[in-house]
Amino acid sequence: LVVAGEVGLQTRGADRVGLRLDAQVEHAPPGVFLMMGPGIGRGVAIEGASQVRGVLTNLLKTYTVERIALRFRSALFAHAQRLSLRHHDRMGSSDATYRIMHDSSAVPSIAIDGILPLVSSAFTFIAMVVVIGVIDQTLALIAIVIAPLLVGLTIAYRNGLRERHHNVKAIESSAMSVLQEVLAAIRVVKVFGAEAREAKRFER
Repeated sequence: LVVAGEVGLQTRGADRVGLRLDAQVEHAPPGVFLMMGPGIGRGVAIEGASQVRGVLTNLLKTYTVERIALRFRSALFAHAQRLSLRHHDRMGSSDATYRIMHDSSAVPSIAIDGILPLVSSAFTFIAMVVVIGVIDQTLALIAIVIAPLLVGLTIAYRNGLRERHHNVKAIESSAMSVLQEVLAAIRVVKVFGAEAREAKRFER
C-alpha cells in the first residue's frame, strides 16, 4: 500500500508538471518558437557533424590499418619465399602461414593503438605538469617524482608479459600446424580412424 501510494503521488506530480508545461506552451507568444529555431538547428547541425566526424575517423583508421597490414603481409610472404628449404622443413609451412596472417596484424595495432596514444599521453602529461606548476610548484614536483615510479613498474612487468605472450603465440602456431596437417590429410586420417588421436594432439 505504501509503495502504491508513493507511485500514485509520483504520477500526480508528473501530471501536474505536464499540465503546467502545457499551460506555458499555450500562453507562450508565437515568436518564442521562432527564436528557438536557430538554436535547435545549430544543436542538430553540431550533433550531425560530430557523427560524421566519428564515421570518417573510423573509416580512415580502418583503411590505414588494413593498408599497413597488407603491405607488411606482402613483405613477410616475400621473405618466407626467400627462406631455405631446411628452415621450412624444420618449422613447417603452418608456422609461416600463422605469422603472415596473424602476427602481421600486430604492426598496425602498435602504430595506431600504441604509438599515437603514447605521444598524445606524453603531451597531455607535460601540459598538466606545466599547468600544475603554474598553480602550485609542490604539486608539480610530486607529479614529476611519481611518474618515474610508474614507468619503472611498467618496465618491470614488461619482460614477464612478453615471455608469456611469446609462449601463447607458440602454442597458437602449434595448434594451427596440427589443424593444417590433419585437414590436408583428412582422407588418411579417416582411413586409419585417427580422429580421436588427432583431437587429443590438438588439445595438447
